[in-house]
Amino acid sequence: MTGQDQPKSESPREKRGACRIGVLKRAKILLGASGRADSIIDCIVVNTSPTGIRVRTAVAMPTPEWVTLEFPDGTAVHARRRWARGLEIGFDLDASGT
Repeated sequence: MTGQDQPKSESPREKRGACRIGVLKRAKILLGASGRADSIIDCIVVNTSPTGIRVRTAVAMPTPEWVTLEFPDGTAVHARRRWARGLEIGFDLDASGT
């Protein structure tokens, strides 16, 4: 590295529209058509923002594009899978509220 080289950032700049907040709380991923839960996957919410949620599951598994995330207080949100890596899955929250 020469004196004119600039050091690279340790972490790449985030491309999110909203800042994520780290949390650790239980949730369930409900899989099924028309709001019917054919399968339920327990997960932990790792971080959240107004537009998305990252969860961790106990085992890696295929996840459909659309799911419902349900929380212990009874609230539920419709979410779209954006990515999955190992035990972690990133979801965009459905802005339409459905």
